[in-house]
This record gives sequence, structure tokens and C-alpha cells, in this order.
Amino acid sequence: MKRMFAVLSVLVLVAAGAWAYPGPNSIGIYTVTDATGPVSTCTNVAPFSQFSLYLCVTHMDPPEGGMYISGWELELHWDNTNFLGAWDLFGGLDVGQDIDDGHYFAVGEQTSLMPNAQDVVVLAALENAFYTDTTGDPIHFTISGHPGSTSFPDGSFGYQNDPGIFVSCVASTGFAGTVNGVYMSNPVFVINGDCVVGNQDTTWSGIKGLYR
Repeated sequence: MKRMFAVLSVLVLVAAGAWAYPGPNSIGIYTVTDATGPVSTCTNVAPFSQFSLYLCVTHMDPPEGGMYISGWELELHWDNTNFLGAWDLFGGLDVGQDIDDGHYFAVGEQTSLMPNAQDVVVLAALENAFYTDTTGDPIHFTISGHPGSTSFPDGSFGYQNDPGIFVSCVASTGFAGTVNGVYMSNPVFVINGDCVVGNQDTTWSGIKGLYR
């Protein structure tokens, strides 16, 4: 199944045109999960070509509880269905459901997820997806909370570590929510479209430095 993601965001520019996270406990979409390549908020994909994306928590920093993820909840949305592929969980059980423009994930992990050496926790992967749009139209991925959530009743999204401890997160490109009664969102990742920030390529080591 095709999946995509939803968020409202505030963008912060730093020196040399790089982009900065809004803070710890961020969730975003990336083409890499370690230090093997640049970290970007966009990519270009040719028609009938494959691509892979990863939904990740970065710089996990819970105010209490352990440094692991035992469950997570968010809605994933997309604005272009011209790609084929399915998001695979990393050992979890999803009790959510499809929604009109994406999927609501409510995931309990069978084995707790731990941060890797780059402080990245991979939640799900869309690997070897197939871009089918012959016109090259963009795909915007966004992240949001789930209305009526009992885990995150404030409308946010995030993860659970210890039982009963829920950590609200922000999107990698900023805060998600409603402004003056209107839901606002900027994509956390874009295929074949304008980057959220014009020249934002950096590395995981550079990202880690932004938190210090």
C-alpha cells in the first residue's frame, strides 16, 4: 500500500544554508539512517524508478523512562498516489487503520527499538517503492497526530518508552497543529518538488551537532 506523511512546521535556517531540527524527539522521513550519505528533505526520482525512504525518530530524549521505544502513534499522509510500495514496520504490530489520505499508525513493538550510533530510531521503511507518475509530479510526505487519540490527547504524535509514559514529538521540519482554526502543514519530505529548505543537505554527524 502507498503511504505518506503529515506535519505543520516552523523552519529554522542555520549557517551555510543548512537546516535545523526544531528540537529533540523529532520524527521525519529520510533516505538514509546512518552516516553513509547526506541527509536531505527532498530527492528526485525518474518515472518508473525505485526509491527507498525511512520514517525515523531522531535525537530521542525522553524526560523520563528508558532510552527505547516500545510503541508509537501518528498519522501518515500523501498528496499523490502515483507510487507503489508498502511501509514495513520494524517488528511491531500495527492496530491502526487506513484513512482517506493515508494511514493511522498505532504500533506496539514486540521488541523495543533502540537508537543507533547516530541517535536515529527507524520506525518503518518504504523500500524499493516504484514511482509511476510519467509527468514527474511531486509527492509531499507529511505527519500529524490522530484526532481522538487517548495516548496523545493534545493532538500531537510520538512514542512510548516505559509503560504509561508517552513522549510527544515534533516533525523534523517543525511543529504540527492548528493555527487560528486552520490546520497548517509543511512536508517532512518531498519527491520531485521544491525542498522544504532550499539547500539543506548535511550529514547525521552535522545533525547531531545541532542539538549541542
